[in-house]
Amino acid sequence: YLFSGISAGNKNYWVTGDYWEGGNLVEIRDEITHTTSYECLSGVLYGHPVNNGNKLIFPVSSLPMSTLGYKLTHFDVYDLATNTWSISKLSSPVNYHLLISVNNEVYELGGFNVAGGFLYDKIYKLIF
Repeated sequence: YLFSGISAGNKNYWVTGDYWEGGNLVEIRDEITHTTSYECLSGVLYGHPVNNGNKLIFPVSSLPMSTLGYKLTHFDVYDLATNTWSISKLSSPVNYHLLISVNNEVYELGGFNVAGGFLYDKIYKLIF
């Protein structure tokens, strides 16, 4: 099951996984060499990845769905220059989030569900 994808340079990064368990497998496809490799996220993808200069930011939850829904707990960061992964943890889990990247800065908007929609009332600047 395909959960999300992002591209950078000549590569595509597809997050796939089991429909019920969530996406945690990153398929990395090089469109020049036609080679494919795989990496595992440190938890379940919770949202869509963003590109921030030379880094791809994958929002991840380590809390299972059975804890009243997924909550964003940390980010897996892929450094495109060094081809290395790191983890950036949040001080506390966040519900109903959205990531945006503006001028090489990444912001996480947090909020809650209200009347069938979402209210984002918190903005955090992420440091990697």
